[in-house]
Amino acid sequence: MDLALDVIMQADQIAARAANGNGGDPARSGLPVSVADVGTGSGAVSLAIAANTHAATVCGIDISPEALAVAHANAQRHQLHDRVQYLHGDLLEPLASSVDVIVANLPYIARHEWNSLAPDIAQFEPSLALVGGADGLDVIRRLVSQAPARLRPGGMLLMEIGASQGAAVASLAREQFPNAFVEVVTDYAYHDRIVRVQT
Repeated sequence: MDLALDVIMQADQIAARAANGNGGDPARSGLPVSVADVGTGSGAVSLAIAANTHAATVCGIDISPEALAVAHANAQRHQLHDRVQYLHGDLLEPLASSVDVIVANLPYIARHEWNSLAPDIAQFEPSLALVGGADGLDVIRRLVSQAPARLRPGGMLLMEIGASQGAAVASLAREQFPNAFVEVVTDYAYHDRIVRVQT
């Protein structure tokens, strides 16, 4: 299960909760689901969501201007430039209002793991996009602490994580969202891959 596919599959349910007030805001009935893709990079996740979820407004956020330039170019290439807005800034700070879904593929590699990465990753990917501090969770911690103020009731937070980080990230999420449903989703190799928080 990847981030974009999870959002695509869940979007209708999120819209329904907002429409009927079951954990959402009935005043938003009929409005599109709003999605923020944090750490959008080349825009792959945000563009996949926009292309496959027509009842969604999507914004991609990245701290790297170079990454955003690539995302803009990809949006133009796939004729999705009118469906996705790209914002420059740190994590959720550029958002002007709360959203229904936060999806994030942030740096989660521990600093000591950098030198052991495959050469095709370490030589061509910027460390800013991959390394998340001593334990790999520095940026994820910051996102989780910001998320309660930016996620609407009935919304969802999805974070890609490292293969052994499920328990730690789920614990961080439960601290910030004590009443939410928090689960670790594994990939096809049964490794931890996504932490999903459903408010």
